[in-house]
Amino acid sequence: MAARGELTQKAIGNDPAARRRAARHATRLGEVAESYLAYQAARQKPSTLDQTRRNLNKYAGSLHVETVVALDRAALHSLHTRITRKAGPVQANRTLASLSAMFAWAMRAGLAKENPAALVPRNPETQKDRKLSDDELRVIWQATAGGGDFERIVRLLLLTGCRKSEIGGRLLVRDRGWAARYPRSQNKDLHRA
Repeated sequence: MAARGELTQKAIGNDPAARRRAARHATRLGEVAESYLAYQAARQKPSTLDQTRRNLNKYAGSLHVETVVALDRAALHSLHTRITRKAGPVQANRTLASLSAMFAWAMRAGLAKENPAALVPRNPETQKDRKLSDDELRVIWQATAGGGDFERIVRLLLLTGCRKSEIGGRLLVRDRGWAARYPRSQNKDLHRA
């Protein structure tokens, strides 16, 4: 009886055996993630690669057994919601961004036909704007009164408000008084001196 059903399905253009065969040979998300991480190993900074690896292997690891063609926006939206509950909204957004970048690469490599992560709604994020209090500044200033190289660097960081990596890439410009533009700063703000 089952054979008759399969023959009927095949006669109308729906071949269950071919579907099963294709599913066995279909590319799994885990394989695409592994290839993508190998590709990115030479292109991303080590810390960025670690975060991408964590996003794809830890947070999206439950999808690794799924075939690429079987993944849709609903599956990724469900994953995004689950990560939001368990690890927070920012981590969910970062994982979705890693998945989206991976699918874009997979499309260029011919491993995927679409990017199901592209239109999944992201969680809203607020920019951090933490500043040291006067008491915290006073404590740091007093702790760096020794005058050594380290103390002078810390004071320079305090006075300019820069990160340590930004100090090395500074460029002084004249713009109604002296100012320093730090090309490697994240917000590209002009730091006035």
